[in-house]
Amino acid sequence: MDYSEHRHDYGDHSEIVIGEPKSHKHRLIPVTKDISELLATIRRHSTDATWVFAGEEGRVTANDVSNACRRRSNEAGIKRTSIHEIRRTVSSYLNTMLPREAVANMLGHLPTTNERFYDYDISSRSVKIEALEKLSGNVINFSSYRKTEEPEKPVKSVL
Repeated sequence: MDYSEHRHDYGDHSEIVIGEPKSHKHRLIPVTKDISELLATIRRHSTDATWVFAGEEGRVTANDVSNACRRRSNEAGIKRTSIHEIRRTVSSYLNTMLPREAVANMLGHLPTTNERFYDYDISSRSVKIEALEKLSGNVINFSSYRKTEEPEKPVKSVL
């Protein structure tokens, strides 16, 4: 069974809704062998068969998961992060390998939403320099500018 959890904001209050996705579109997310094994391990430790993430008191909320992520990143000595930041980073990496439409579909977004809010610049400085060097070599012939002749300066005689 598919469940979607999302929040409706009404100005003076918010409401969590579990049911049909906001977009009314269901999506299948490919799962690697490692992810499958991780989810099976989590499921074995779960106290509630309805939810993947569940604790002693039932379903674990998105806020619980975010708090755990922040706590674990702090314990690991890495930059404090959130599930949402990880989601944006995964999107950014996937966008380097897959068509943007495919990544947006996996995340349940429109391609424009994914591009606007879920795609970081993850290129290293060296990759950017390499790209500029290719551009200058292929498009702009800088060597022709270097060969401009300067007028010769008169040489002073010491006689």
